[in-house]
Amino acid sequence: MKRGVDYIGVGVGAIIIDNENRLLLARRGPKAKNERGLWEFPGGSVEFGETLAKALQREICEEYGIEISVGKMVDVVDHILPEEQQHWVSPTYICKITSG
Repeated sequence: MKRGVDYIGVGVGAIIIDNENRLLLARRGPKAKNERGLWEFPGGSVEFGETLAKALQREICEEYGIEISVGKMVDVVDHILPEEQQHWVSPTYICKITSG
């Protein structure tokens, strides 16, 4: 069974702000599970038994080689993609780069 397709998936997002108050935006690659080529705040799927914050830290480290601190949650949205027959629930957090 596939997350987001066979059942609602949980995917966390990070609004990463650096010391100069710039935001990190990422362009989704050709192998992304959905929305290929679009711009996003980075993040990823939550694994079973993983907290939202730990999932976000893991995903950002795996994908960008940076460590972040996870701050305040700013929103939770239903991310419904009818064309791709996917449904995700996505909490998004304000984050800061701590290293990398």
